[in-house]
Amino acid sequence: MNDIIMVTGGAGYIGSHVVKLLLEKKQKVFIFDNLSAGHNQVLEFFKKTYGADADSFIFINADTLDEEGLRKAIDSVRKNHWISGIIDFAAKIAVGESQQKPLDYFTTNVVGFRNLLMATDHIPLVKSSTAAAYGSPLEEDIPLKESVIPKMIAAKRYDRSQLLPASVPFETLIEWYTKEVVEKYPFFYLDKADLEFLHIPVNVYGVTKVICEIMLKKHEKEAGRKHMALRYFNAAGADPSGLIGEDHIPETHLVPLVLKAAMGKVKCITVFGDDYDTPDGTCIRDYISVMDLADVHIIALNYIIKGGGSRTYNLGTNNGQTVMQIIEAAKKVTGRNIPVEMSGRREGDPTALVADASLIKKELGWKAKRGIDEIVSSAWKWHSSHPDGYK
Repeated sequence: MNDIIMVTGGAGYIGSHVVKLLLEKKQKVFIFDNLSAGHNQVLEFFKKTYGADADSFIFINADTLDEEGLRKAIDSVRKNHWISGIIDFAAKIAVGESQQKPLDYFTTNVVGFRNLLMATDHIPLVKSSTAAAYGSPLEEDIPLKESVIPKMIAAKRYDRSQLLPASVPFETLIEWYTKEVVEKYPFFYLDKADLEFLHIPVNVYGVTKVICEIMLKKHEKEAGRKHMALRYFNAAGADPSGLIGEDHIPETHLVPLVLKAAMGKVKCITVFGDDYDTPDGTCIRDYISVMDLADVHIIALNYIIKGGGSRTYNLGTNNGQTVMQIIEAAKKVTGRNIPVEMSGRREGDPTALVADASLIKKELGWKAKRGIDEIVSSAWKWHSSHPDGYK
């Protein structure tokens, strides 16, 4: 029986780059995606390039919220394949939208993940997590280490009763979790330390991702599942071929928005705040290439498949760029003017968010290879050849 890697959300942005790299390595892939954010055109590209039979990949259009459909899909694949590992990207990811639709985000990101865990037993799993787990860190915390969370909790930086700016009380999210997860599977209960951790994120999206990290640890105790939670910062760029790339509706990420402004697809780039304590007054963020992310997801999965222990890691470059530096990099790459409109600060935006990724380098030997110029150049190759995305 041949082994196969399951990739949920494999037709989406980061998932498609992981799938492409797996297929290039001659690894069979089971893509599970409801195509709510993924793209049929990605699947057509895979079929054309790698073949549509089970010797390359299997695609099943289904939803993790459909518990019965999820189990049937997995059972159908298991008839001829051994699922040796899972890389999970199935989630809603827009921070602003999560504040407006908290129940939708909780249902998709938490209940869907509950279903995936319970349908796949002890199969090693790599989980897409987020820097949003760190909430609004202080400047003294930058660059962010994984170990800063206990320090934040010890300093009681989580003392609030409500997520901002959403109107849903924190307690409501816990009530939803208790009803949908704990009442069905009591071993997923939240203890005091879990609740303290869940107070760190400042948006619903971040809370749902932290809940998933907590669920992974509890499922390991219950079922022995090895896992990796990968907290990445700002994913950007595209495959160097320019054949797949980033296409979100609506688009909220800086790099594609800047390039769309260069193409005249958006009127201008709004810069929120120019009075931060940074070289040019604009916020600093850590941008990591989607290709580096694809590499490290596969490295992480292989590590736990081969018996390595469960881990939580930051994924970043240990370096950051200001908003204006990204705009200047895009001007250099495109040779075009990019209109900018200055605006006031957004509530909750920290001055800087930069990863300290030294732990994964020490333990797994991984380090991001691609700098901001290569990231922007690869993104431009995609956007300039696909001005309307996958349409």
